[in-house]
Amino acid sequence: MVGAAGTGGAPGSLSGTGGADGSSRRAAPGAAAAPGLTCRATRDGDHYVISGNKCWNSKAHLVSHLWLLARTGEPGSRGRGLSLFIVDAKTPGVTIRPVINLAGRHEWNEVTFTDAIIPRECLIGNEGDGWKQVTA
Repeated sequence: MVGAAGTGGAPGSLSGTGGADGSSRRAAPGAAAAPGLTCRATRDGDHYVISGNKCWNSKAHLVSHLWLLARTGEPGSRGRGLSLFIVDAKTPGVTIRPVINLAGRHEWNEVTFTDAIIPRECLIGNEGDGWKQVTA
């Protein structure tokens, strides 16, 4: 799950957007699908390697940093294996592509992480606490 930082959305949210299935929960719209997300953050020494993607992110093309909820635990760990990061949108390996709506406007984005390397300091709180953070 990725959200645009500085757009008024809650950390880890999709900046006020719902999930692709129209679902939402408390402060983290789109959260219903979050425990099953496939974006992965693998710790490698003093940094994390991020791989995966998320579609339907509003305003990602307008901000300098992105909130990222990524899997750091085992795939079956559901919410317990998620961590929250803040990622510079200009990081090599981060691609933001427009999703144009039926009116021809660019409001949504697909964000792809292709082996993007981010410093360990980009982790917000403790590894594995991301689900608790975005649903608090």
